[in-house]
This record gives sequence, structure tokens and C-alpha cells, in this order.
Amino acid sequence: QNNLNIQHILVETITIIDVDRAPQITLPDLLEISEGQTFNWDVAVEDLDGDEVELKFTGLPEGVILNQENNSISWDVSYNQITRRSNFFYNILNSLRLEKCFTGKDEIPFEIEACGKDKCTTVQSQIVVYNTNRAPEFIEFYNQNINETESVKLYVDAIDPDGDIVKYTFTEPLSKSKGEWDTTYDDSGIHNIYVTASDGF
Repeated sequence: QNNLNIQHILVETITIIDVDRAPQITLPDLLEISEGQTFNWDVAVEDLDGDEVELKFTGLPEGVILNQENNSISWDVSYNQITRRSNFFYNILNSLRLEKCFTGKDEIPFEIEACGKDKCTTVQSQIVVYNTNRAPEFIEFYNQNINETESVKLYVDAIDPDGDIVKYTFTEPLSKSKGEWDTTYDDSGIHNIYVTASDGF
């Protein structure tokens, strides 16, 4: 008889099941912007499995636009994002030019959730909006003709777009703070007066 080598081959199948990994989000702890500016931010998000990622934001202010195609947000920050409080305490602070120490910024916490196939990642951050101070604007100002020895009180009016209290200063011959002048017989002629309207800054 011939010696026969008989081999038995057993074939086994190993199945490796895909384990989904949560997306990774990289963002700073603080995003800063000032009133009147345009805020553009690309969200740095990556899914290590190459899955499509869907973003969800919670707590963003009104007016923020989310672009899901390139994971970015944009926001035209209004000058009215920070508004002064109109009450006795804050009016006193404003007249002393101290109010902006308490209302100089607006902190907006928000949350981003990034979801892949099965798992999600959630991170938190905040946007800090800084107040942009705007100068007062004159709304009423007119020339005056008077006779010698008459008294002058120069009337001007200005508004502050931020709601700050406006104070006026006048150049000579008017009094510096009140804009008044008691003319004499020696004061005939044309006098150019400069008036400054200031919110203190």
C-alpha cells in the first residue's frame, strides 16, 4: 500500500465589527468679537472613521447663520448687542463715567454637539462681545444774532447712539460748561464758538 498524507484544512471566518468613534471638535475656550464687526468662524471637527458629521448648536444668539456644508458660522454683531440699563443706579454710574466698567461686555455661553454615525461629542465654549463706543451726534445747532449787552445761552442738542449721558463744553467767550455769556458794548462782531458733545470717552 502507498503511504498517503491526508490533511484536513479547516477554514474559519473572522468578522471584525466596525466600532464607531465619536467626532472630535477643536475649539478655543473663548471667542471674542466687538460690536459692529462680522464674526466668522470655521468649526474644526473631524470624524476619525470618515463618517459625515452633523453639527447642532445650542445657546447661540439670534442672527447667527450656520453653514452645515462647511461647518462654519457667521454673525453680523449689532451695535445694540450691549445696551445700557436705564435705572437710577446705572444713570449715576453713567454720569460718573463708570458704567462701562460694569457693562463693557456680553458673555454668551453656547454648546456644540457633533454627531457621526452612532456617537456624538459635546463641547462648551463662549462668545464674548465687547462694547463699541460711538460718539454723540448733534441733532440741533443754530447760529444766533443778538444785540450788545444781551445775554446769550447757546442751545445745542445731541444724542448718543449708545444711550450714554451727553455733556457739553463751550469755548470762550461762553462759559465752559453752561454756554452762557453776558455781552457788553465792546463785544460787537462775529464770534465763532466751538461746542463739544462728549460721552466721557
